[in-house]
Amino acid sequence: RLESLRLHHDAAWTMAEEALSEVESRVRRFVDLAQQQRFLLDKLRFYDFAFDIALAAGGTTGGYRAWTVAERSKSFYLAHLLANADVPLFDGVDPQLVTALEALESQLDACEQKLELLPAAQRGGTAELGLEARLRDLSEERRLRLQTIMERNPRWVRLRNPEPFDASRLAGTLPQSVIPLGFYWRQTSSGATLHVFARTAAGLPLHDQVNWTTAQLDELARYAQRLHGAVDEYADLLPEGITDRILPPAVRDALAEGACLLISPHGRLRGLPLHALPLDDSIVLARWPMQYVPSLALPQPAHSVEQRAVLLMGSSGNALGDPPLPDVELELAALEKLWTAASTDVVMRMIAAD
Repeated sequence: RLESLRLHHDAAWTMAEEALSEVESRVRRFVDLAQQQRFLLDKLRFYDFAFDIALAAGGTTGGYRAWTVAERSKSFYLAHLLANADVPLFDGVDPQLVTALEALESQLDACEQKLELLPAAQRGGTAELGLEARLRDLSEERRLRLQTIMERNPRWVRLRNPEPFDASRLAGTLPQSVIPLGFYWRQTSSGATLHVFARTAAGLPLHDQVNWTTAQLDELARYAQRLHGAVDEYADLLPEGITDRILPPAVRDALAEGACLLISPHGRLRGLPLHALPLDDSIVLARWPMQYVPSLALPQPAHSVEQRAVLLMGSSGNALGDPPLPDVELELAALEKLWTAASTDVVMRMIAAD
């Protein structure tokens, strides 16, 4: 942060990236969930610091760097949630390798804890030096075990150890018909600032920011809460004037009409029907088709799919106590007829409430 204030933007960015990589690599090593959560408590501030450092560079470089941090922040928390969930990430991996890796991670945790709790009188002595040497040995052994798993199971490693994300690289690889659109909230003393990122037709980063008051944030929360129950079809879906606060005119004017928007929402925007934002006499979806992703920093598919099919999926209940939606199956059946008439392969699945 000091280097950034001195206008040494490249040096500051290098250090910020190293800090984020250190945080992300450490959180993947925890095997004790309580310790991991304590470690995570204040780590979001590292992404906020890095975001400010990135944005300070200005221009194309600053825009893409800030966008990189924004998406990396989202994917970091998604990755650790996935790691803690009961998801069979180790399918196809040799069980003996998995057992050895888990044992090494337990030993690493124990060694780090001993170092952390070492009395002041023993700092700098043989006890600390021995623990540090042990930590280095365990880390190297873990690296070799991971490398073996990586070589044999590339799909697993993409989830467990995603490649470093770079917004400029993503923007350069997406076709012109797809426009990535990312959002990132920053808290302020009077409310919050919503940062909006997109790629122009010329392949340059587009960044705008909108200040939200506390009253506007509370209003958004009230409207979002209404969507969790029975929705009055005659009531306004979203607050008045919200389109300019989420998709400001400077951003909308730069989006090519008809291009697919690949949207990465954040925080308060998650779960909101952004495709239904009012625009002129219609809605945003009438001008741009949309696709939502939790984060643009998620590992991209290793190959493109030649044949396109449509997956229709829904559930009439959600096991959270919300009122059921009995028309879901009828709606999916109607959609299936539409797509089938367009000579498109359709897969339809009803999901159980649990």
